[in-house]
Amino acid sequence: MKNIFIILIVLAFTNTVFSQKKGKRKKIVKKTSIVLANATNVVFEMNKKNGLNQLYLLLGDKKDTLLLKSVPELTKILPESCVLKSFFCGTTPFLNVTWTENNSIGDAKSKLENITKINNEIWETAARNQVFANVQTTTNIKEIVYLDRLKNASETQERNRKEGFEFMLQTNGDVLLTNKSQVNTMVYNAVDKKYKAKKK
Repeated sequence: MKNIFIILIVLAFTNTVFSQKKGKRKKIVKKTSIVLANATNVVFEMNKKNGLNQLYLLLGDKKDTLLLKSVPELTKILPESCVLKSFFCGTTPFLNVTWTENNSIGDAKSKLENITKINNEIWETAARNQVFANVQTTTNIKEIVYLDRLKNASETQERNRKEGFEFMLQTNGDVLLTNKSQVNTMVYNAVDKKYKAKKK
């Protein structure tokens, strides 16, 4: 009887020491949005949703959203060098959104293309309206060229290719678009609510 009593005490003590309280499991929330840039009352962010990378402008208290671009997540093209710049054209406030996308095609053993796209968009945020968009693309191409038929000797050739216009925002709100052969001045047309080529 004494032995049974001792065994019960030992079992009770063991149960108390080794029993664990069920703790509340913390929910792991997967972050789906990345803030790319901030300005007064505007947030530029990327949201991963349904296999897409979506670029948004969040206005005011983040209730209003403006979709800028949507690309498949598998492309793994992430925006870099993101900038938000507020400016006025007359008395109308605008927002210039700039970001860069880098992508590579091919491989270093034969032909590699490094593609850089500089995106510029101008939004009249009060009217929730995009008034201008421009993409300038620069492609750096590195290619191994064989100098003989048996591929004993080779050299690496490098060249650059540019497409589109370089974007420059002027202090008065006008936009200059330049390339090797021409310069275009774009001005805001309040009637059409778009940037249009300046009449000469």
